[in-house]
Amino acid sequence: MISIRPGLNAVLSRLGRAVPDILSRAEVADVEPGGSLAVAPVLCLPGMMDRMRGTEFASPADVMQHFTGGFDAPQPPTRALRLRDVDLVNGVLYAGGASRHLQPRHGHAAWYRSPPAAGRATLYESWIGNTYFGNWLAEDCVTWLLAERLADSPIATTRSPPPAGHMTDYQARLGMDPAPLSSGRFEELVLYDDHGANPGQQARAAEQRRRLIAGADATPHPGVFILRGDSGMKRILADEQRLAERLARDRGLTILDPRRDDAATIIAACAGARIAVGNEGSQLAHALVSMAPGTGLLTIHPPDRVNGGLKLMTDRRLQDYGILIGTGSARHFAVEGDELMATFDLMADAA
Repeated sequence: MISIRPGLNAVLSRLGRAVPDILSRAEVADVEPGGSLAVAPVLCLPGMMDRMRGTEFASPADVMQHFTGGFDAPQPPTRALRLRDVDLVNGVLYAGGASRHLQPRHGHAAWYRSPPAAGRATLYESWIGNTYFGNWLAEDCVTWLLAERLADSPIATTRSPPPAGHMTDYQARLGMDPAPLSSGRFEELVLYDDHGANPGQQARAAEQRRRLIAGADATPHPGVFILRGDSGMKRILADEQRLAERLARDRGLTILDPRRDDAATIIAACAGARIAVGNEGSQLAHALVSMAPGTGLLTIHPPDRVNGGLKLMTDRRLQDYGILIGTGSARHFAVEGDELMATFDLMADAA
């Protein structure tokens, strides 16, 4: 059989009508209550936020509001979405005239051959978690802990290629064993909308840390500098190694390089860290998931690509968030060493 669900979605888009999310086709049930989250202001040197020339993933106004903090943000409940007669094809879920992407896609066919019957399954993942390592580790893995407790059908993942390297080690430490899933026609499929930093999600984040640092020495120490280098989306911080070595020499930080160090080494170093420092990016998620509440994350940004995504994660984990904005552009930028030291000291005093 042939399905033209993608083609119908394309027609809707060309007519200027948004394709509904599968939420519109789901039976929705609250599984954890909502709450309220205190949004703390960022820690930074005077005038630092005036350096922002551009932001990523959110408007400058939204980023500025969240960085300024000082307010309580309502948090939605965690919800289970139960769908019937849903297809999974090429990383996209189709249910009636609605869809949801779980994988980054480039181009879409107007039709697909109906996938084989796959019975029932539960998915815990998200598009952003399948796109960025930091979101997978700090968010999707926390949702796994919900699915682990509530799922009444096999837990699966559409991730392709399958996890490797650090991800494999994190899955083992968290007890994650999802079944690989590439396509299927499901009589029933359950997903979770797990976007709110409600008390349930915060408790699961704490449980994630407990599992990750089991057996590690979490005695407090000054902190870590996590190198980014040229990995991931290119944001080259000039003299990154020299800056890290200065903090190691003068403030006692441990330098970590995820391109070289395995997950066990990184977790052991981060478990007791008071401050984690680095070029803003997914590699810093290694630190925030292993660090305790009351610690801090100091992120270094190019002026035209300031990203507040990690601030959302530290707020949820009751950690401080600091920023240092440099000069240059997203492709290549620099910061003053003295400003980095001063910002680190500011955060250390707060920790």
